[in-house]
Amino acid sequence: GKATKARHMSEMKALAGRLDETKAEASKSEAKLRAEHDGRDELASRLGEANDTIKSIEGERNKAKEECDRLKTSVDELRSSVDSLETEKASLADQVRKLEAESSEAKSLQSEAVVRLIDARDE
Repeated sequence: GKATKARHMSEMKALAGRLDETKAEASKSEAKLRAEHDGRDELASRLGEANDTIKSIEGERNKAKEECDRLKTSVDELRSSVDSLETEKASLADQVRKLEAESSEAKSLQSEAVVRLIDARDE
Protein backbone atom coordinates (compact mmCIF):
# COMPACT_ATOMS: atom_id res chain seq x y z
CA GLY A 1 0.00 0.00 0.00
CA LYS A 2 2.71 2.38 1.03
CA ALA A 3 4.75 1.74 -2.14
CA THR A 4 1.71 2.33 -4.32
CA LYS A 5 0.92 5.55 -2.42
CA ALA A 6 4.55 6.71 -2.79
CA ARG A 7 4.49 5.92 -6.50
CA HIS A 8 1.21 7.87 -6.87
CA MET A 9 2.71 10.82 -4.99
CA SER A 10 5.82 10.85 -7.18
CA GLU A 11 3.68 10.61 -10.34
CA MET A 12 1.52 13.48 -9.05
CA LYS A 13 4.61 15.57 -8.36
CA ALA A 14 5.96 14.81 -11.85
CA LEU A 15 2.60 15.76 -13.40
CA ALA A 16 2.49 18.93 -11.31
CA GLY A 17 6.03 19.75 -12.47
CA ARG A 18 5.08 19.16 -16.12
CA LEU A 19 1.94 21.27 -15.64
CA ASP A 20 4.05 24.13 -14.23
CA GLU A 21 6.46 23.85 -17.19
CA THR A 22 3.53 23.87 -19.62
CA LYS A 23 2.04 26.92 -17.86
CA ALA A 24 5.41 28.69 -18.02
CA GLU A 25 5.76 27.91 -21.75
CA ALA A 26 2.17 29.02 -22.37
CA SER A 27 2.78 32.31 -20.60
CA LYS A 28 6.06 32.82 -22.55
CA SER A 29 4.18 32.13 -25.82
CA GLU A 30 1.43 34.50 -24.77
CA ALA A 31 3.96 37.25 -23.99
CA LYS A 32 5.66 36.65 -27.34
CA LEU A 33 2.32 36.83 -29.19
CA ARG A 34 1.35 39.99 -27.29
CA ALA A 35 4.70 41.59 -28.21
CA GLU A 36 4.23 40.62 -31.88
CA HIS A 37 0.70 42.02 -31.79
CA ASP A 38 1.92 45.28 -30.23
CA GLY A 39 4.66 45.44 -32.86
CA ARG A 40 2.07 44.94 -35.59
CA ASP A 41 -0.12 47.68 -34.07
CA GLU A 42 2.90 50.00 -34.00
CA LEU A 43 3.70 49.17 -37.64
CA ALA A 44 0.07 49.69 -38.67
CA SER A 45 0.06 53.02 -36.88
CA ARG A 46 3.31 54.12 -38.57
CA LEU A 47 1.94 52.92 -41.93
CA GLY A 48 -1.18 55.01 -41.35
CA GLU A 49 0.94 58.08 -40.56
CA ALA A 50 3.05 57.46 -43.68
CA ASN A 51 -0.11 57.21 -45.81
CA ASP A 52 -1.41 60.49 -44.34
CA THR A 53 1.93 62.14 -45.12
CA ILE A 54 1.83 60.81 -48.70
CA LYS A 55 -1.75 62.11 -49.17
CA SER A 56 -0.72 65.50 -47.81
CA ILE A 57 2.32 65.66 -50.12
CA GLU A 58 0.16 64.66 -53.11
CA GLY A 59 -2.29 67.42 -52.20
CA GLU A 60 0.53 69.98 -52.07
CA ARG A 61 1.91 68.68 -55.38
CA ASN A 62 -1.51 69.01 -57.04
CA LYS A 63 -1.86 72.58 -55.74
CA ALA A 64 1.60 73.41 -57.09
CA LYS A 65 0.70 71.89 -60.49
CA GLU A 66 -2.51 73.95 -60.63
CA GLU A 67 -0.56 77.12 -59.76
CA CYS A 68 2.02 76.24 -62.42
CA ASP A 69 -0.74 75.79 -65.02
CA ARG A 70 -2.26 79.14 -64.00
CA LEU A 71 1.13 80.83 -64.40
CA LYS A 72 1.66 79.21 -67.83
CA THR A 73 -1.75 80.50 -68.90
CA SER A 74 -0.87 84.00 -67.65
CA VAL A 75 2.45 83.90 -69.51
CA ASP A 76 0.65 82.82 -72.71
CA GLU A 77 -1.87 85.66 -72.30
CA LEU A 78 0.96 88.16 -71.73
CA ARG A 79 2.81 86.89 -74.83
CA SER A 80 -0.37 87.29 -76.84
CA SER A 81 -0.80 90.86 -75.53
CA VAL A 82 2.81 91.68 -76.38
CA ASP A 83 2.29 90.30 -79.90
CA SER A 84 -0.81 92.40 -80.47
CA LEU A 85 0.95 95.51 -79.08
CA GLU A 86 3.89 94.86 -81.43
CA THR A 87 1.43 94.64 -84.35
CA GLU A 88 -0.27 97.86 -83.24
CA LYS A 89 3.12 99.59 -82.90
CA ALA A 90 4.12 98.51 -86.43
CA SER A 91 0.79 99.76 -87.77
CA LEU A 92 1.23 103.14 -86.00
CA ALA A 93 4.80 103.45 -87.31
CA ASP A 94 3.38 102.81 -90.80
CA GLN A 95 0.76 105.55 -90.33
CA VAL A 96 3.44 107.96 -89.08
CA ARG A 97 5.56 107.27 -92.21
CA LYS A 98 2.52 107.87 -94.47
CA LEU A 99 1.66 111.10 -92.64
CA GLU A 100 5.29 112.29 -92.88
CA ALA A 101 5.27 111.53 -96.62
CA GLU A 102 1.97 113.41 -97.05
CA SER A 103 3.30 116.29 -94.99
CA SER A 104 6.46 116.54 -97.05
CA GLU A 105 4.39 116.34 -100.26
CA ALA A 106 2.12 119.11 -98.93
CA LYS A 107 5.18 121.25 -98.09
CA SER A 108 6.60 120.83 -101.58
CA LEU A 109 3.18 121.68 -103.11
CA GLN A 110 3.06 124.72 -100.86
CA SER A 111 6.55 125.77 -101.98
CA GLU A 112 5.53 125.34 -105.63
CA ALA A 113 2.40 127.42 -105.01
CA VAL A 114 4.44 130.18 -103.38
CA VAL A 115 6.89 130.16 -106.31
CA ARG A 116 3.96 130.36 -108.78
CA LEU A 117 2.39 133.20 -106.82
CA ILE A 118 5.64 135.12 -106.86
CA ASP A 119 6.07 134.40 -110.58
CA ALA A 120 2.49 135.48 -111.29
CA ARG A 121 2.95 138.67 -109.31
CA ASP A 122 6.19 139.47 -111.13
CA GLU A 123 4.57 139.11 -114.54
